[in-house]
Amino acid sequence: TVKFEIKLPPFVQQPISYVQKNHPQTIISTLHRPSEFHGNLLKPALPGAPGHRILIRGSNLYACLESGPPAAYSPALMASISPFFPLLLSVAILLMGNGLQGTLLPVRAGMEAFGSFEIGILGSAYFCGFMAGCIYGPRVIRVAGHIRTFAGMVAVASSVVLIHALVLEPAVWWLLRATTGFCFAVLYMVIESWLNEKSTNETRGLVFSVYTIINLTVITAGQM
Repeated sequence: TVKFEIKLPPFVQQPISYVQKNHPQTIISTLHRPSEFHGNLLKPALPGAPGHRILIRGSNLYACLESGPPAAYSPALMASISPFFPLLLSVAILLMGNGLQGTLLPVRAGMEAFGSFEIGILGSAYFCGFMAGCIYGPRVIRVAGHIRTFAGMVAVASSVVLIHALVLEPAVWWLLRATTGFCFAVLYMVIESWLNEKSTNETRGLVFSVYTIINLTVITAGQM
């Protein structure tokens, strides 16, 4: 009888295949939950977990003969994400607006007869401000703290957008875009350090995966 225990993180739902070292093409078993091998029967360690029957030949474990379907819904998975929902929602709204600005402002600048050089500087100014935010953002956070910095940068970035409609001067727009870049660099710093602090070693990869998906999806959606 072969007996050993394999533990998986509670939010793992997709089947994980274990193979022989000498025969990597042979699946030993597929697990959905922490389980124990007892002889030729894989007994779930948690009630209701899918079971698997395996074939034992001598001291080696061979192919999986029977397995249950992966779970479609994971309460543990949702529980690890739910504390971050308000922050991720605010991030989605912010970044969708930022993506919209990235497309709308050059189009509006062309309609206002800005030159190609001026429109190019408009795009570069954002990243100059972003670079400055990466340099000076930590000082702002140390002085004001995460919450006040987040609120302040959101307020400034939201106000700057309105000034574009009031003043139609290229130099002013360059300054405004640099300010927007500075604000978003600091916001990224606050958001990601916040997520890193509040997540555990077991959930950090999942949390940042969801954050990255939201980040790229809403920026793309904002440009549409």
